[in-house]
Parts: sequence; C-alpha cells; structure tokens
Amino acid sequence: MKTHHFLIASTLLAATLGAAAQALPEAPALTRAEVLADLDLYRESGLSRLNDGPVISNFTPEYQVALRRYRELRASPRYAELVRQHGGEPATATAQAPAAATQR
Repeated sequence: MKTHHFLIASTLLAATLGAAAQALPEAPALTRAEVLADLDLYRESGLSRLNDGPVISNFTPEYQVALRRYRELRASPRYAELVRQHGGEPATATAQAPAAATQR
C-alpha cells in the first residue's frame, strides 16, 4: 500500500512541477539582425577580448568598464543603427541588454 501512495505522490509532484515549468514566460525571440547587432556591440565594447582567455573574471576593473560600455551601447541609438545595417527593423530592436550579458 505504501508503494501505491508513493507512486501517486510522485505522479502529482511531477504534474505540478511540469505545470509550473510551462507557466514560465519565454524570452522574446531575437531576429538575426538583432543577434548580429548585439555581437557587434559585444566586440566593440571590449567584452569579447576579455572573454577570450582561459579564465574570465568579472571582478576586474577592466571587465567592469567593458561591461558598462556594452550596456551603454546596447541602450543607445547605435544598437538600432546596427540592427538596420544587418537588415532588421529598428522598431523591433529593444534597448534592453540580454540577461546573460548582465549576469557575467
């Protein structure tokens, strides 16, 4: 009988966790032009050079300066300009930096 209760509890837990996972909002899809524009800014800010080594330290002053520069560029009209250069629509370009870049 205990096995039966365990199976029921396991099934309910799995169903609950599955429903919770489906309720999470999805990140908006980026266009090819937006990804390429973001990559250009990543390189232009100096972050790509700092991330080329075997060890990435986001605590160094140099990294913090490059990250600040990346965020400034991403929030500037330069991002929309680059999206346009890559064949995208500036109206679809957001000034929000991707989460991955802000959490490094």
